[in-house]
Amino acid sequence: MLSRWFSAAIVLFWLSTMSWLFVAKVLPPLLVGEPPNYRTVLEELVAHASGPVRWRISLDGKRIGRAVTEVEQLEGGVSRLHNNLLLTSLPISDLGPLRFAALENIFQGPGGSFELEADSVFEIDPLGRLVVFETRLRLGSLKDAVHLRGLVEGNELQLRFSAGGIVRETTTFLAADALTGDGFSPQDRLPRLRIGQKWTVPVYSPFRPRTDPMEILEATVQREELIEWNGRLQRTKLVVYHRDQGAGLRDEAEPTAKMWVLDDGLVVRQEALLLGSWLQFLREPPRSKPAQSPEERHDVRSPSENRDAPR
Repeated sequence: MLSRWFSAAIVLFWLSTMSWLFVAKVLPPLLVGEPPNYRTVLEELVAHASGPVRWRISLDGKRIGRAVTEVEQLEGGVSRLHNNLLLTSLPISDLGPLRFAALENIFQGPGGSFELEADSVFEIDPLGRLVVFETRLRLGSLKDAVHLRGLVEGNELQLRFSAGGIVRETTTFLAADALTGDGFSPQDRLPRLRIGQKWTVPVYSPFRPRTDPMEILEATVQREELIEWNGRLQRTKLVVYHRDQGAGLRDEAEPTAKMWVLDDGLVVRQEALLLGSWLQFLREPPRSKPAQSPEERHDVRSPSENRDAPR
């Protein structure tokens, strides 16, 4: 008799466990669709390839830089996503409590500004899996001030951080289909979004402690919003990023990034929290002629040109 009740308890426990698994893990994708991954993003990028994409970067309404992103097809079906970001006048005073105190001594003292350039590369295999990524950071005249490189083997990420002669290597888990960010690269496309979708995004940053350069963000497609872009109102889906529960560094209710995405998956605006300040990336509409203003001529090379240039 006891064994019969014991067997029934095991069956009930198994049913409750599988019910939770179905409701928490299986049912949401069936209702709102699978979250974006490198495979779906690359399909859209290749299908709508139109050369480099340019972004205007502002801080508190003032333009302070630009970014250029592009995708390149390599031999063997490998895709390379490349981003070059240049902030020409990033004010030290607006970087918040986490700013580098040393910058005030290196660049013009208190109240001054400095130039920051970030060059990032992501290589994706034919199956849509991240293989390797790399970010090089220039601060003022300090070339390769920070260098981050990640190598992915299966679900293991080998991350190497170097700055100021200090090198640190760490190994951590990374989901095979995770969209990984570096805090500097604007996202070109997020296709097939549905209200209510959620997914996690591993983000590594040279401004995080070198003992823990990666954090996990949770992305949620919250609602639809009308914004002005390309001279008219556009209906977009708002994607909001929060630090994963348990991070404990900030109020979990406060977002760390936002994206506004058209119905066809085109990202037209995004905001990112950098060292306590909000940077806004606004996608430049397609244009037939690459005319540049005098300010833009400071550095108008595409990412591929920056990659081939000597450092």
